[in-house]
Amino acid sequence: IVVSEDSKTLDSFLRFCYPSTLAEDPSLETLTDVVSVISAAKKYSLELIEKKVCQALVNPKILETQSLGSFAIARSARLKNETVITARHTLRQPLIPARFTEIELIT
Repeated sequence: IVVSEDSKTLDSFLRFCYPSTLAEDPSLETLTDVVSVISAAKKYSLELIEKKVCQALVNPKILETQSLGSFAIARSARLKNETVITARHTLRQPLIPARFTEIELIT
């Protein structure tokens, strides 16, 4: 079976599907990982996985360092609560931010 997702995305995605008593949810270390797994969850209509992955966007560790990217992803994915939370954290950033790759998701 041919799928469009890469092996890293599928690995993370399928680990969310595996019973949590047997394996921990995968850690999504970059916003790129978050985007790819959210896209797969939307593609395959798995809302529970989408909700779990969205928690990574509002992780305080990520918000402190990548709030603009988190906001762009949340907005692009139409995640109301995550968009509001990440938007508040962007207010702590300079008015004219440095370029970040996730800006392409909302422009």
